[in-house]
Amino acid sequence: MKQKKIVKNPSTIYISHRHADKAIADVLRNTIKGWCDGHVRVFQSSDVRKNVPKIGQGLTTTHKKVLSNTDALFLIYTVSDDEWLYCMWESGIATDPGDQGTKIVVFQCASDIPEAIRSHMHVTRDEVSFRRFTHNFHKTPAFCSNHNEAFADKIDQKEIDARSQNLYHELSSVCHI
Repeated sequence: MKQKKIVKNPSTIYISHRHADKAIADVLRNTIKGWCDGHVRVFQSSDVRKNVPKIGQGLTTTHKKVLSNTDALFLIYTVSDDEWLYCMWESGIATDPGDQGTKIVVFQCASDIPEAIRSHMHVTRDEVSFRRFTHNFHKTPAFCSNHNEAFADKIDQKEIDARSQNLYHELSSVCHI
């Protein structure tokens, strides 16, 4: 069994999504965890194991605490409906101006995009966009604000392309990209 690396002060990535899109979030969470080998904590809004509030705290209090310490928020956008409002709330908490500068990445599985999130990095429904995201995630220093170096600066382009293609195909199977 592979032993997990212990990393001091790992970055935190929060995956925000409608509960109807849990399968998409599961794929993204598992992929990011596999890529990072302990360099990030991934918090998924629908993960019941991590969403249980402490006694005396509401779910909102628990989420605010995690969101206020999030380095990157991955927002899965599939359709505009009432469930989407909670994702917008999570995005707002994570990007509070008093914070350290949370990066927002929108995984856009729909053809439209709300005005409020148009200025953020987008991963659209094509392989080129996934390749760009995968390259930036692995090679960009400070992709997450708490991590001053690239997650995998020594990884070669063939491996990045393979990881990108795997993520694209896995997400395609659950969100009809």
